Amino acid sequence: MTNVASAIAYFTIAPSHDGPFRTQTTIEMREFSQSDGRGWVASVAEEAGTDYKGRFYLVMSPTDAEESVELRDIRWNSERTARRTLETMSVVELRRRLRAATRRSSPGVGA
Repeated sequence: MTNVASAIAYFTIAPSHDGPFRTQTTIEMREFSQSDGRGWVASVAEEAGTDYKGRFYLVMSPTDAEESVELRDIRWNSERTARRTLETMSVVELRRRLRAATRRSSPGVGA
């Protein structure tokens, strides 16, 4: 498993409060393993809209499933800043943020 995955962008369509649909771009960024050995990918998602401030946020997805955990409280103003932050974030920090997010959403996942 590599520390930095190649960037892959894909698009999804989802309902929005600003209109019937919004486009969300997710850029795959970094693979890491949880302490139990389960693989995860830390990604940056972009929520399109009229406000550019904080439109990029952290998303973590297990490599063996379709589920994902959105960490909307971790935001960046640009893709460049988000990439730089994820590239320099330690595995310990990624694991800590994942544990905190999964405990909030569903206890037992990612612990």
